[in-house]
Amino acid sequence: MAESTLPPEEDLDDYMSMTITEPTHPPQKETYTQRRLRKQREASPSSSKSLHTTKQHPTPAEIKGRPKSKAELATAAAAARDAALTTSLLTADSKGLRMMAKLGFKPGEALGRGGNAEARTEPIGVVIKEGRGGVGMKRKVEEEEEEESLVERDGDGKRARVEIDEGGFRERVGREREEGRVEALVAGAMRVAERMAEEEEEEEAGLQTASAEKEGGFRSKITPTHKVNVLWRGLVRGREAKERDRRMRHDLQQSLSRNAAYVDAEEESQDRQAWGEVEEEVEEEDAELDAFEALEGKERLRLLVGELRERWSYCFWCKCRYEGEDMEGCPGVGEDDHD
Repeated sequence: MAESTLPPEEDLDDYMSMTITEPTHPPQKETYTQRRLRKQREASPSSSKSLHTTKQHPTPAEIKGRPKSKAELATAAAAARDAALTTSLLTADSKGLRMMAKLGFKPGEALGRGGNAEARTEPIGVVIKEGRGGVGMKRKVEEEEEEESLVERDGDGKRARVEIDEGGFRERVGREREEGRVEALVAGAMRVAERMAEEEEEEEAGLQTASAEKEGGFRSKITPTHKVNVLWRGLVRGREAKERDRRMRHDLQQSLSRNAAYVDAEEESQDRQAWGEVEEEVEEEDAELDAFEALEGKERLRLLVGELRERWSYCFWCKCRYEGEDMEGCPGVGEDDHD
């Protein structure tokens, strides 16, 4: 049998009871990030709770190390701003006050000649606008507050439901809608009357108008604007205003690229008028037209319908022209007669 080579049992180390020591390292300097995180942990609610449980009064260093909240920062900024606004600008270290003193100004007195008790002795103060609302927001808030003050409240002080005046709202909307409908009818009656007047003038012109068009010449408008019937003169004036605006825009676009000495024989008369080669009719004040447009829509419509019936035997509601003056077959003069 071979002899064992293992060491004696008492010479074996007991690894179960061995103590392993950690290697020692030199202390490292705390970085900025580590210090910031440590301060945040100290200022956290859990840390504050443990602080209040262990200490009744935190130290000034702990209070200074705690970052302020947004509400505290806003309160401090508002207090500093109010203190600055309430401080007079006419202080001894003010450069502006020293310059004004050289010109004879004395603190507590008004500018200019003396003797005015209501004169301002302090510069105009700065008023800080709160919130992000627009210019008219303050007036809207005041209207809402006034409306809120008119709201009835029950016995418990709670806000009671206010009945909305639906009748007044519906009446206003209906009135505006009816006015728009009447204005549309007035514009339609003006177009019909203008068309019939032009047809009548063309028939009266006869062969002279036909020969002028055959020769290729430009036929100017038959009737000047100030001689047009006042019932549809406003329609003509509005159309002429739009045409002037169009020509002005055209003139503005073409003014830089056009030679003033160039003459085009085939150029339209309106284009020549836009370039200033033809004298343009100047729009003058029309008291008669202003008086007509000042009438109510229904009254203007009644005058137009009456003119169409008396002059051309045309019924605006039937949309047809009758042969006789008695207009046989027409239900009546008004709109209600044609329902």
